[in-house]
Amino acid sequence: MKLLVVQERINELMSQFVTQVRGASAMGRTDINHISEVVLIPIFSEVFELKGLKNLNTEESYNFPAIDLGDKTAGLAIQVTSTTDSEKIKETLRKFVNHKLYEQYSHLQIYILTEKQKSYSRKTFDEIIGDRFKFNPKEDILDYRDVLGIISGFPIGRSEKILSILESNINSQLFNSKSRDSQIQVGENETVTLNLLEVFFPGTLYVAELLPGISKQVSRKFQPKPFRNKRSKRPSKRDLVREALAEMGEKFAVDWEVFENKLITFHDLRDENLPISRLIDVGAAEPIESEDFFTQDINQENVFKSLLRKCLQQFLYSRRMTWQNDKHLFIFTDKNGEDVRSEKWKGKVSGERIVFERTYHQKDPTKVWYCKHLAFEPQFRFFDKRWYLTIRPDWFFSYDGYKESFYSAEKLSWLKRRENNDQIHHQLLFINYFLTHEPHPELFDAKPQTTYRFLSFGKLLTFDNSAHLPDKEWNPTEQEDDSEAPDRQMVMDL
Repeated sequence: MKLLVVQERINELMSQFVTQVRGASAMGRTDINHISEVVLIPIFSEVFELKGLKNLNTEESYNFPAIDLGDKTAGLAIQVTSTTDSEKIKETLRKFVNHKLYEQYSHLQIYILTEKQKSYSRKTFDEIIGDRFKFNPKEDILDYRDVLGIISGFPIGRSEKILSILESNINSQLFNSKSRDSQIQVGENETVTLNLLEVFFPGTLYVAELLPGISKQVSRKFQPKPFRNKRSKRPSKRDLVREALAEMGEKFAVDWEVFENKLITFHDLRDENLPISRLIDVGAAEPIESEDFFTQDINQENVFKSLLRKCLQQFLYSRRMTWQNDKHLFIFTDKNGEDVRSEKWKGKVSGERIVFERTYHQKDPTKVWYCKHLAFEPQFRFFDKRWYLTIRPDWFFSYDGYKESFYSAEKLSWLKRRENNDQIHHQLLFINYFLTHEPHPELFDAKPQTTYRFLSFGKLLTFDNSAHLPDKEWNPTEQEDDSEAPDRQMVMDL
């Protein structure tokens, strides 16, 4: 019975650790990875029996290439990362090979601080590895669930030792350390707001097979180019569905996806009045549980993420925010052609925030120089059996209200160098307010705004007992001469 209690506490602390790492990573706090290396050493040393495990980033180099932890006696190297995709794995393998680290370590493992993907393709990894060292993605890409699986087989004495390590590190060291070399006062706590906004959607999806021949309805713009042997991009299934609708003279919302020749949406496809129902066999349309779809495998989870992003696009369309596909950002646009757009909101006090501004050339006031848009990058994440929208506030500069300005990189760089954490935090709170509150009615709006029924939002995820991290000490603001500013009008309105 005591063993069960100890194991439950171990599971609780490991889950807390993962949640804090996920939140810190989502907010761009990469220092958490370095702290995690220190926390994981005693855990790995005990769980994997690696008595010679060391933190290579402190003992051999400030930023050791490719790997973070190593035990030369066991010949094992470990990379610790919060990035889960295959490209990150391949990047690590290439660096491991380029620096000939296999001459010191015959075995490489990668530990994902959050949750690894459900599967990884071994073929692309083997092309990099050759026969230089041991790395099997099924066995050597690990996360906390693998560690818990091993611990579940430990006897009470060894389990208590693991618990002692977690208790001493997770609650004190993880967020009570501001750097590798210095400590802040233990016991100072603050409420930390993560940029994770809980997402709600219908529990039922509708799925229907596309009619035969839809995939053959290729528009002229998809046909091969008759010159220079150039070929246009191959149309996606989504392109074909949109083109088929256009040929029928129909229009429909963007909140749907295509997967394995099937239409996936929250709209009831059994409704023959839906324009998109003309492309399916309405009689064969069927409802399925949303959870049954996105938990099937990683491919269907990614399709569901794409569907949620399309729903968010439809949700924001009526609120005059546009999806900027090249930069993968939602950007505020103008209202009825005005040069400045501001939105009312309520934080600690009520106020207005400028979200769009059009600037004209000084020498020719009739020509637009650039437009500045408040923006955010969205990502949908599923963990702890809940869906969240990650909001990363950003800025975008266009020359026509959509296409990126030639001066964008320069202006964006200048602007971001002057942003501090408080300003970004206020941007996050404003975007959260904008998403979760009904828009203020416009006196001269031709079309009344309606509530979008397939997507709603809860509250930003917060932690009330996180140790205090003074921004000025661990991330000092860089001071620069304002004379470098490319444009004085770029200072944010806060």
